[in-house]
Amino acid sequence: AAVLRHLASLLHLFVAENEIGVEGQEEIATSLRSCPRIQSTDNLQAPAAGQREWDLRGRIDFAYQVSFVASCVKRHALTSLDVSMNGLGRFPASFLAFASTLGLVPTVTELDLSDNGPCSERVCQILALSIRALPDLQVLKLANNSISGEGAAALMCSIITLGELRLLDVQHNLFHFAPCALAECCTNLQRLDLLHNPWLAPTQRVMEKKTYREIKEGMMNLYGDGVINNDLVLGFVGVEDVGKSALISALLNNSNKPQPNAAQSTLSLEIRVWHPKTQGGPKFSVYDYSGLYTYRTVQGLFFLPRRALYCLVWRPFAVVKDFEFSDQNQALDLLQNEGPFYRIRGQGLCTQDRLPGLLEEQVRSWISTLYKKVPGCYVILSATHIDCTTAESLRWQCDTMKQIVVSIVHELNAKYNNSINAPKFLFDCESICVSSESGAGIADLRERLIISAEALPFYGELLPKSWAKAAQALRVEASKSVIVPVVKTSKKDANVRKFSGTSFHHLVSADTQL
Repeated sequence: AAVLRHLASLLHLFVAENEIGVEGQEEIATSLRSCPRIQSTDNLQAPAAGQREWDLRGRIDFAYQVSFVASCVKRHALTSLDVSMNGLGRFPASFLAFASTLGLVPTVTELDLSDNGPCSERVCQILALSIRALPDLQVLKLANNSISGEGAAALMCSIITLGELRLLDVQHNLFHFAPCALAECCTNLQRLDLLHNPWLAPTQRVMEKKTYREIKEGMMNLYGDGVINNDLVLGFVGVEDVGKSALISALLNNSNKPQPNAAQSTLSLEIRVWHPKTQGGPKFSVYDYSGLYTYRTVQGLFFLPRRALYCLVWRPFAVVKDFEFSDQNQALDLLQNEGPFYRIRGQGLCTQDRLPGLLEEQVRSWISTLYKKVPGCYVILSATHIDCTTAESLRWQCDTMKQIVVSIVHELNAKYNNSINAPKFLFDCESICVSSESGAGIADLRERLIISAEALPFYGELLPKSWAKAAQALRVEASKSVIVPVVKTSKKDANVRKFSGTSFHHLVSADTQL
């Protein structure tokens, strides 16, 4: 591999009989990218001059051959490329490089990547970017590639930009959602193979239609007269006495002055409505979560929606300049340090080396709750009461908090083996600082909340017209709602509880959490 990096004029490479392992193949593949004139490797020959179609179905056996194909693709104006049935997922690094190369061949009209799974999320995202650079693509086959998660979402968002697409095959994958724009933007589609995917939206009933015409009609019936949904939950979370309620009041009153909260601490949850823009924009239901740990179980069970933007509020510790010691021993211990000194409620004075642990206590429980209850949620960090500390100390505490948040998320990822989609902390985990005296920073926080909300993937979703009708019917016919008033334990079986309502009876096990 080291030698190959210096052979820019290399034309032929034959190493198949050496039984090189996958890691060694990937090393050779990386080096082979430095050989732009390569014409053949083992059983593969570069396309002839003027050749427009290249059939490589089931012919790629090694990672460095993937690199060879990528090199050839960049040199030839191909219109049809078939690399199906090669299991390129075995070579993740080479597959990634090959996916990025496809965007450099705008002449391609037919692309077959079937039977190359598993396709990692990163490969799918790069492939999605490359597909956007193929304006004339008419045939795209991605069947049997184990495409899932955000990689599937990225591909679907790119597919709807292909105005010339006539055939799309995504059978035997793990797609959950197809954008409704597929029925409107890809007007030339004649065949759509969607079977054997766990579709959630549109429903399986729609996606399992036999012809694309039927699927398109089903989509249009669902979404043709839909309603744009800009409603979001804006949740303010944090421990007790960090200033969440006062901050919310300032934001809702469109004032850059802090609004002190003279009332007692929030109990469980308070909900308010906020429309920050006079026309358009997000419509927030602002959730003010109590910082008392007593309510955390109830909050986690009922009041942490996924369609939300969360603001995790924390409070920097105040620097103490002039003070008197009531305890002589404490004075001797502290004065051995240079300072600065901080006053901690209920604990007295301490030095800076104790702050990381105390800062972690402010955010750990909420990060853990959001991680487990709202996978993949979006979070903004905000620091309040910044007037109580010095500018130097504030910068240090904000940097420390950033490291703490990253560390907690990594710890949770390791604990759950990356099986849970971790919360996404916006603005690179930087805290938006707000003054409790002058109100500085409130306008900045307000603007960032609006911008972040409008960038969320579920903001502006198109909901079916029938959903809007149902929601309106529930509002108008509130008196006809079903109410479950009492939980009664059956005498016959202590493990069964009976839920009595006005028009129904359900038996559920006692361990069911409502």
